[in-house]
Amino acid sequence: MPARRDFVEQGTALEAPKVSETLYRSIVEMLPNAIVIIQPDGSITAANSQTLDLFGLKSLSDFLGRNVFDFILPEERDRVESDLGRVAMSEKLHNQEYRLLRKDRTPFWAEVSGYLIPGTGEKPKGILVTARDISKRKSMEENLRNLSVTDELTGLYNRRGFSLAAEQELKHAHRTKADLVLLFYDMDKLKAINDNYGHAEGDEALKAAAAALRSTFRASDIIARWGGDEFTVLALDVPKGSISVLQHRFDETLERLNGAMGMRYHISFSVGMARCDFEHPLMLQEMLRIADAAMYRKKLGKRIR
Repeated sequence: MPARRDFVEQGTALEAPKVSETLYRSIVEMLPNAIVIIQPDGSITAANSQTLDLFGLKSLSDFLGRNVFDFILPEERDRVESDLGRVAMSEKLHNQEYRLLRKDRTPFWAEVSGYLIPGTGEKPKGILVTARDISKRKSMEENLRNLSVTDELTGLYNRRGFSLAAEQELKHAHRTKADLVLLFYDMDKLKAINDNYGHAEGDEALKAAAAALRSTFRASDIIARWGGDEFTVLALDVPKGSISVLQHRFDETLERLNGAMGMRYHISFSVGMARCDFEHPLMLQEMLRIADAAMYRKKLGKRIR
């Protein structure tokens, strides 16, 4: 009987590594994430089948033996190399976001974690990396960011978007001593358009006005629907005297627009201006205040006439 017990115990001990390896492989294949084992030099030595879907591969033979950096966007490689270096020093990598490359070189966002696999002695067996595709989440985040800074009706910046972008440009202008001009536009008689023809027609008028601003100013200029019937433009690198040329171009664009669309009403604006230059540096709120006051004076003058 003792001999039998020794045999069973010995047999169990001998079979244990096989059972552990089978169990390990089963668990790895059941996990939803891609799992990859790489060496400190980046060479790929093992992967589960989910890796095929993640990288758009037909066979693991297209993956094993390759260097992991073949599947990482060049702009991300320095950061990934630094992070893997820390993992090799026994630090853990938790939920880092990188842009990776599929086999067809299409970039995608992935959430990646990494752990050092201990070996015998000082030499580790490698680094275990888990990854999952987060492209949909990143796309949703980008859409939300765009919504938070974009006016839904016109596609221009909204007030928040304008403020963020304009503040950055003003900082740059103060450093480089560039000239900026802020224009504050108020659409004339939008309320009358809404009252007489309906809010849907008023929306069309606002979209037409936004299109006129886009066609007048450069892509580098910051154009926004400030709110309601108000629009703002921060025109960059505008020499003194040239703003009248821009305004004349805008007036011509409106004239063509009014003629081409055959509207039952006329789109026009009252506009105020504030300039920021090296001799007279201004902050954004001060420029807005000056331009708004100038616009109001123009609008008041139209009413008096």
